[in-house]
Amino acid sequence: MIDFLTPKPESPARPGAAPGPVLFVFPHPDDDVFVGGTLSLLLRAGVRLHASWMTSGGYDGMAHARERELQQALDIAGVENRHLLRLPDGGLIADLENACVKLVRLIVEVKPRIIIGPAFEGGHADHDATSFAIAESCRRAGWEVPLFEYPCYAPAADAPRGLRLSAFPAQALNVRQVDLDKRAMRCKESMARAYASQKQVFDLLEWRPSTREFFRECPKHRDHAHPPYPGLSSYAHWFNWRSRDRFEHLSAAIASMTRKEPTGHPLSAVEGADSARCA
Repeated sequence: MIDFLTPKPESPARPGAAPGPVLFVFPHPDDDVFVGGTLSLLLRAGVRLHASWMTSGGYDGMAHARERELQQALDIAGVENRHLLRLPDGGLIADLENACVKLVRLIVEVKPRIIIGPAFEGGHADHDATSFAIAESCRRAGWEVPLFEYPCYAPAADAPRGLRLSAFPAQALNVRQVDLDKRAMRCKESMARAYASQKQVFDLLEWRPSTREFFRECPKHRDHAHPPYPGLSSYAHWFNWRSRDRFEHLSAAIASMTRKEPTGHPLSAVEGADSARCA
């Protein structure tokens, strides 16, 4: 079993209560493939899972198609609890306050004991905005639980084609490795095939399913207004050539957001959740 995600006797946020579920947060449909094997392992171990997507991947007008692919992929994985926040694809930085409002509501509804989101790694503006939104939403909700992150892709001068895929830098600390069995690998490969509209993207990245997936616990006092790695100033490397976002836009958005005070106990924060469910 994956030791760092195993249920504890009680939730740290609600002493005496039964362990809550694990909540995965994905920026786009298809980002879930990066941890598809872990989803399979956790579900087979009896861990309760919820999954959410910040956007529906509708930058090219394909939101409905990608939501259908999402449902197919998560049917394969067996994740039943799904939440679509339907924020703007390629525009999370400009809608960061709304993203936090929606995530607070989701956290209040789900009451997770662990939250897992994309790494803060400078690969995609929406990924880094999601990383910040998770941390900020937990702060606003007063929901103190471990936050873990998974790598997707990031610029790296020493990596093939200048992109490091599904891995943290060699010098990264406290990285946890999850080894996938054959069943988990079949799940991951089938999920990738379900995202047929993204095959060209996977091919462009030269991404291939790996038998290992990596996670690390997010630093408690991370400053998302500063680049994750020295020298990173934009998201305009070759793979994101269409993006107009630059890292300074994320920094400015964070600085301009209303720093709302924590609400105390999450149950008093917000009633209900402003998200769409898909079964």
